[in-house]
Amino acid sequence: MKNVFGKQIPSSIAELINPTHTALVLVDFQNEFCKQKSPEGEEVHLYPSLEATIANTKCLLTEARQRDLLIAYIQHTTLPEFQNESAARLYMFMYARKLNNPSELQMFTLDGSWG
Repeated sequence: MKNVFGKQIPSSIAELINPTHTALVLVDFQNEFCKQKSPEGEEVHLYPSLEATIANTKCLLTEARQRDLLIAYIQHTTLPEFQNESAARLYMFMYARKLNNPSELQMFTLDGSWG
């Protein structure tokens, strides 16, 4: 460790990834945000590097487990009819999708769904 401005700065990967102060957090690593289903029910990747991202994430998870890091998975789950979303968040969804009517919003990441 190096002391810079009164702070301990890691000088190696072993100091940086230390289970006493490091956790791995995977956010929204879900089908709904990575894939879509075709009309025939086949999974289609939403971005070309998905397979590489999955492979890299598996390597990262293996390394994190070997180092006894805390691993946290955060998943976005929506309740039917957006019951868990605030009016401001629904507005944000509508704005992002260029919609004027909230009834046009499509449900996503429903609990228990493929998404």
